[in-house]
Amino acid sequence: MFNIHIKSISWLFFEKVLRAASGILITAMVARYLGPSHFGFLSVAIGTIAVFSASVSMGADHINVSELSKRQDLDALKFLSSAVLIRFLWSSFSLLCIFLYIEFTQEENVEVYFILATLIPLAAFSIFGNKLQSDGAFKQYSLLNIAIIFFAAISRIAGVHFSLALEFFALVAVFEGILASIFFAVWIFKNNKYDFKYLYPSWENMKSYFLLCLPTAASAVLVTLYLRLEIFMVKYQMGNASAGLWAAVVMFITPWGMVAASILPVANRYLSKGDMEGVGYEKKLVLLIRFMMIVSFIFVLLTCVASAFLVPVLFGESYLKIIEAIWIASIVIIPLFMGSVQEIWIAQQQNTGVVIKKVLVGLPVSAVLLFWFIEAWGLYGAAVAMVMSYVLTAIILNYMFDKKFLKLQIHAVGIKYE
Repeated sequence: MFNIHIKSISWLFFEKVLRAASGILITAMVARYLGPSHFGFLSVAIGTIAVFSASVSMGADHINVSELSKRQDLDALKFLSSAVLIRFLWSSFSLLCIFLYIEFTQEENVEVYFILATLIPLAAFSIFGNKLQSDGAFKQYSLLNIAIIFFAAISRIAGVHFSLALEFFALVAVFEGILASIFFAVWIFKNNKYDFKYLYPSWENMKSYFLLCLPTAASAVLVTLYLRLEIFMVKYQMGNASAGLWAAVVMFITPWGMVAASILPVANRYLSKGDMEGVGYEKKLVLLIRFMMIVSFIFVLLTCVASAFLVPVLFGESYLKIIEAIWIASIVIIPLFMGSVQEIWIAQQQNTGVVIKKVLVGLPVSAVLLFWFIEAWGLYGAAVAMVMSYVLTAIILNYMFDKKFLKLQIHAVGIKYE
C-alpha cells in the first residue's frame, strides 16, 4: 500500500510501541507510588500545560511535514527558521496566559505548574522533529526518541526508588522536551550541513505561516482541551483521587494514538510528494482509512485483554475499579484513528477551518454529556461520554462540515455513497 518503505514504518512503529509500553509500565509505577490523589493532581497539571503548549505547536505537525517535503535545501531552511521564530514569539503570549491562569485559580503546589510551564516555549521547537520526518529520516527520528524514552524511564524509576517529591516528576517531563529539541536540532544541522549564514527568517514566510496555522493553532487548543476535558470534569465533579483513577484509564487508550502516528507521517510524506487531486488520490486515502479501521479494531481487543491482566499487577488494589472503565473507553480507539487520518486530509487540503467548526460544536456537547454521565455513573459515565463525543466529532459531524471525507469513510467500509 502506497509503496511506502516498510523500514520507515517499522522504525516508527517500534519507537511508538516502546513509548506506549514505557508509558504504561513506568507511569503505572509512578501512579502506584504517588497514589490516586497526587497522581491525579500531576495529571491535571500536565493536561493544563498541554493546552497552552498546543497553542505554540500551532497544531501544525502535518502542515509542517507537508510543506517541508515540498521544499528543498535553502528554501526549506528559510521556511524552518521562519516557522521556529514565529512559534517562539507566539509562546510568550501563551506563557502570559498560563501565568494569569495560575494566579487566577490559586492552584495548590504552584511550583509544579511553574516547572511544567517551561514546556510551553519548548513546543516551538517540535517542528525539528517534523523536519526529520519530511526528510524521510524516520530511523534517525525513532532512534533519537528511543534515547529520550530511555532517559525518562530511568529518571522516573530513580524518582520512585529514592522517594522523591512531586516536583521531580514535573522536572523529568521538562527535560524530555529539552532533550528532544537539542537532539533533533543537532541532527538536522549536522547531517544536512546547513550553512548558518542562511539561517535567517523571512518576514513573508513568517506571516504566511502564521496565517496558515492560526486556525490550526486555535483548533489545537480546543482539541487539546477536548482530549483532556474528561480529566478536568472528573476532577471538578469527583476530586483529585478520581482524576488519578481516570488518568490511569486514559493511559491504556492514548498510546494507541502514538501507534497511529507511527504510520501517518510516512503516508503524509508520500501523499504530499504525489498528485493530491483526482480519483487516484482519493483511492489511496480510502485504502489508508480502511487499513486504520482494521488496526483500530485489533487494538480495542488488545486493550481489553491487556488491562484485565496488567491493572492488578501494575497499579495495585487502589486502581482495580478502572478495568471496566477501560473496556468501555477502548472503543474510542476507532474514531481516534479515523480522526488521525482526517488530520492529514485537512492539512493537505489546507482546509484547517473544519477542525475549529467540529470542535466548537463537539466541545460543549462533550461537556454536557460528561456532566450528566459522571453525575449518574462516575468513572463509567465518563467513559461512555468520551466514546459518544469522539464518535460525534470524528464521524457524525463530518456530515455537516466535511462531507467529502465522510464519503471516503463510508467508501472505506464498502458502502457506495454519493
